[in-house]
Amino acid sequence: MALENMKTVLSKEYLSSVRIEALKVLGSSLIPGNSNDEAYEYLKQAIKETNDPRIRKEIIDSIGNFKKIDSFDLLKEIAQNEKANPYERYSAAIAISHTGHEESISLLKSLASTTSFHNLVSRGAIDSLKIIAINSNEVVRKDIEIFIIEKAKNTEESRLRRTATSALGYLGRYAENKTKIIEQLKSLLQDDSFYVRNTACVALANALEGTADSATLEELEKKVKEDPNSVVRSTAKVCIEIIKGESTDEVRGRSSMLEKEAKIDSKYKSEKFDLLESVDTFY
Repeated sequence: MALENMKTVLSKEYLSSVRIEALKVLGSSLIPGNSNDEAYEYLKQAIKETNDPRIRKEIIDSIGNFKKIDSFDLLKEIAQNEKANPYERYSAAIAISHTGHEESISLLKSLASTTSFHNLVSRGAIDSLKIIAINSNEVVRKDIEIFIIEKAKNTEESRLRRTATSALGYLGRYAENKTKIIEQLKSLLQDDSFYVRNTACVALANALEGTADSATLEELEKKVKEDPNSVVRSTAKVCIEIIKGESTDEVRGRSSMLEKEAKIDSKYKSEKFDLLESVDTFY
């Protein structure tokens, strides 16, 4: 059934926009690690025969959902191809995290230092490393944690700094010892970019949700009172409530919106925190 659905979806009888939406639905319906080898092989062949970067991106996402180690070489080739569409390369970098290949971490660290449109490849590599870290043992987690902390600390470009900051929130959420992550996130509350400061607030809430950590709450109270940007002040206020594990009348309206819209949560991605990171949430 999966193979027939894919052949139908990828048929050139349909407009690109229809095929893209259908692929998204089909891709999201795939169970990670699905063993349907025919469908998997068909996708690998289909990407070679498709030039539309939007369709190729969705195919790459679906290939990643199969969690096949032998997809590593294909995904590596796409991610490293400087002539490829940057959104394709971003998706390939993310999908590499699902291959379980022994070279994944070293490749992703290399990709995290590449330059591309909006730093999409580097950002995909950071998000991919985040996924690997959450699913790995303590030694691997620590190695990736140190790498991403350095990226958040030393990267000049704000988009990549923001991605690294967000990733630290997820790593902190699952870390046994959060000290270094929390210290770095607190320092990012003073970042020159209000986008990064906003994300640092959210990352702290992600890492410390329900803990009522007094030292962090004090830092966020300062943001509410002193940050020059109204978006950051508003975000900090909501994040305080998340860390406290409480809901007050003042933020109940926004919290209700978050609960309504945050439909897909996993260890690696939470719409609740994504919405808070997005400055568009407040306009």
